[in-house]
Amino acid sequence: MSTAGRDPTGVAFFLLLAAAALFILVTSTALPQTVASHFNAAGTATGFMPRRLYVVITLLAAAGIPLVVAAGPWLALRKPGARLRLPHAEYWLTGERRSRTVAFVGRHMMRFAMLVTLFVCYVHGLVVAAHAASPPVLPSVWFIAGLAVFALAALLWALTFVNRFRLPARG
Repeated sequence: MSTAGRDPTGVAFFLLLAAAALFILVTSTALPQTVASHFNAAGTATGFMPRRLYVVITLLAAAGIPLVVAAGPWLALRKPGARLRLPHAEYWLTGERRSRTVAFVGRHMMRFAMLVTLFVCYVHGLVVAAHAASPPVLPSVWFIAGLAVFALAALLWALTFVNRFRLPARG
């Protein structure tokens, strides 16, 4: 059995997308017909949209965009001659390393897509919580904290990617 066959990333990805969609659909029922969808730095609502449109946009952001991010590498790299820009590509895309490299890139992009899904769900949760008050107020501190965690996770994701494609030490 190949290593890719044992990697749970794909299953986790699709389970997360399903859970995210369910979370958004269920929690959106608590929102008013007109949803505060944009907030200034103080957390004051400055933009509104119909709930149905808000739900569609949030579902696209939480599941649609991550699906494209995750599927992109698999679709683009399935051809043997497809080019991929990465550190030391001449080493990592030759011979038997190519299939392992393509598999890693696909899984790693899927992980980033999962990170995006989690962040969108987090922000949606803040929007739902904001509507507990009248007028709605987004807790800016929690939004900034979530954004900082997302940025840190994205940085670690990028460093992992670059580190994975260093040339092996010669010895």
